Amino acid sequence: MCFSQQSTRKTAQQFKEAIAAGHSNTCTIDRDGADHNRELSLKGVPTRKGKDRDEWSMAMCTEGGDGANVKYIAPDELYIKDIDQYMIKLSVQFAEDE
Repeated sequence: MCFSQQSTRKTAQQFKEAIAAGHSNTCTIDRDGADHNRELSLKGVPTRKGKDRDEWSMAMCTEGGDGANVKYIAPDELYIKDIDQYMIKLSVQFAEDE
């Protein structure tokens, strides 16, 4: 998946920081394990009004779960809404915005 760093600045920064810290840039979709991974990745990270907790590696990835990099972002900063409907594997690359 290649997405605009300009339109999703906070998510792009979140992914870059997580990958630079050693997290995989690959997401292998694991729909069945997403709920469990989400419990692990968001444990101890309280909700905040008006913010979503964005994680990399994402909970729906086999690479997700315990130790995920979690950041608070505005809901309109979410990078993609329906990724799990059509993908099996995702590799993140950053596009140079013009």
